[in-house]
Parts: sequence; structure tokens; C-alpha cells
Amino acid sequence: MASLKQTIRNARRNASVGAARWLLAAGAGAVLFAAAPLAANAGPATDAPSVAVSYGDLDLQTEHGARTLLQRIRLAAQEVCPQVRDNRDLSRVEARILCLHQAVARAVQQVGSPRLAAVLSARAPHG
Repeated sequence: MASLKQTIRNARRNASVGAARWLLAAGAGAVLFAAAPLAANAGPATDAPSVAVSYGDLDLQTEHGARTLLQRIRLAAQEVCPQVRDNRDLSRVEARILCLHQAVARAVQQVGSPRLAAVLSARAPHG
């Protein structure tokens, strides 16, 4: 977990490189997912955006548990990825969409549940 927070901190430091790059980097690594015991060991808090998502109450071996966690992950990603005030600003809209997709994908990977990965894959747009 500490390395993920370091990644986010580094992304924030490099914000002057460009807002879109920061959006992608922060969104890709900003959503932190942990069962309650792991969240307590996450290390010192930083000013980087992050949301801890608890899933200790879910059975990820079931379809229902995996779908519920995916929903929680997507809601957390929406909180972390910067909002777009003007939908006509297509570069920021695109950056937010990429942020959301990358944050969800990274969180699913971090959880390491084959069932969760399958649910994400089944719900992803194909084509």
C-alpha cells in the first residue's frame, strides 16, 4: 500500500507537466482497496486523493460478492477522479473517463480475485 501512495504523491508533484497527465496518474493509482485490517496499516496519510473501499463483508467467491465490490470500486473511482465542470472541454472529459477506467482496473488487479476480474471483463464494453 505504501508504494501505491508514493506513486500518487509522485503524480501530484509532477502536476506541472500537464493536468491530463496528472489526472491519468492519480486516477490510475488513487483508489485504495483494503479490508478493514489492511486499511489501518496503509501508512501515513497524504494529501493525494484516495478512497479506502472495505470488502471484508463480501464473499468474492460468489457472483453477488464480486458484483457488489465492483460497484463499490466504481463509486470510489468517481469520488477520486476529478470532476469535469464543462462537458465541452473534451480533453478533460477524456482524461476523466481514462482515470475512471484505469482506477477501476488497477483496483481489481490489487484485489486479486479471479471472480472480480471476470465480472469486470463481462461488464466492459467490447468492440
